[in-house]
Amino acid sequence: MPNPYAIRHLRCASGERIVLLTDATSGLPISEPALYTLRNLRTKHLAVNTMEAHLRAIMLFLLVSRTRKIDLINRLRESRILSLSEIENIVSKCRLQLKDVIAEYEGSLEKKVSPAFREDYLLRKSKPDARKIASSSHDRVSYIRDYIDDLVSRKMGGLDIDAVDYLKLEKQRERVYKTFTSLMPVRRHSKGRLSMTESQLHQIWEILEPDSTSNPFCGYFSRKRNFLLVQWFILLGLRRDELRGVRIQDICWTSKMVKILRMQDSLTDPRRKEARAKTIEGLVPLSDDMLSQTHAYLTDPKLRPAHANGSHDFVFVSTNGAPISPGAIDYLFKRLRTSSSTLPPNLCAQLCRTTTNDILSREFDKQQISSTDEAARRRTLMRWSPNSIMPDYYNRRRIVEKANEASLSTQASQFAKRKSK
Repeated sequence: MPNPYAIRHLRCASGERIVLLTDATSGLPISEPALYTLRNLRTKHLAVNTMEAHLRAIMLFLLVSRTRKIDLINRLRESRILSLSEIENIVSKCRLQLKDVIAEYEGSLEKKVSPAFREDYLLRKSKPDARKIASSSHDRVSYIRDYIDDLVSRKMGGLDIDAVDYLKLEKQRERVYKTFTSLMPVRRHSKGRLSMTESQLHQIWEILEPDSTSNPFCGYFSRKRNFLLVQWFILLGLRRDELRGVRIQDICWTSKMVKILRMQDSLTDPRRKEARAKTIEGLVPLSDDMLSQTHAYLTDPKLRPAHANGSHDFVFVSTNGAPISPGAIDYLFKRLRTSSSTLPPNLCAQLCRTTTNDILSREFDKQQISSTDEAARRRTLMRWSPNSIMPDYYNRRRIVEKANEASLSTQASQFAKRKSK
């Protein structure tokens, strides 16, 4: 039997985007996930991609439940939830690619293969993409945990607080939540270089110079736009969707600032994947040079026709005048990566953002800013929430870099002393 579930994207007349888990045959929403989406995800104004990630995790849980004959709704009527072995199995499936979980449900493997061998086979099959799956398995487990917790919470809401069934569910709810949390995979962080070197930055500016012979892009418009766009990424530290969402009216020419706003569900954004600011709104300062280049880009008579179709006022657009898409930005960085073998193989918008933070770290060092003030300033510039641990992460990285620099300096000085004798 094929996968009985499907993810559907909807766009309402109001401009609101929503994503639902539906029955693959009828196209109708699955009741419990739909209620969870509307109550718990949509009300938080999460990005469509984030809601889809939640629903894909819930789909995985429902497929595992079907494979193991787990009917959680009926169990809740009997004041039961999940056993330890069932939770462990669900967590282990979160390590797999979704297509492998679907394949197991569909019974695509030979029936003669034992369940233990089948699971080992699936784990080995997913090894080439192990890093990719490991990075999302933590989120999958937390999404499934929260979904189950919400189901139990709503069931308990219909019971008397002193009822035996209520007390049984309350105890099991706490146990299941803690078990999922304790089994949650640890997030993996890349051990490679997370930012560009000074020489790589210099090379990027040389390549992207509009008049450069090594510029891989053709056409006056593409060269001018891409040169400015990459500067916005590296020098301002914008996320991809933040840059995609910047409008001409968001640039404050007198105060030399650009507003980063959360403009989800906009009727004037015709893109299927609309631009959404990931966290909080904020103001980003613009230097005189950056303002001058941006003004020249917007007022150049050879570029202005691309902005003059009247349907929107986004700053960065495609050659046909439509707001720039995520694919166009990804293609830009792909062309950059292939234009030189010395540029980072993972060059993308996120790498530009981490490079921005490294540039800020060096500037904070010059100004002798304390670690506490540095974290506060970095949190403001990068538009992180007050509870974000990202400033501490970059502070720790800088401490490690300083320690390594001190170690290398010590080694060099000791060798120099020995040679001078």
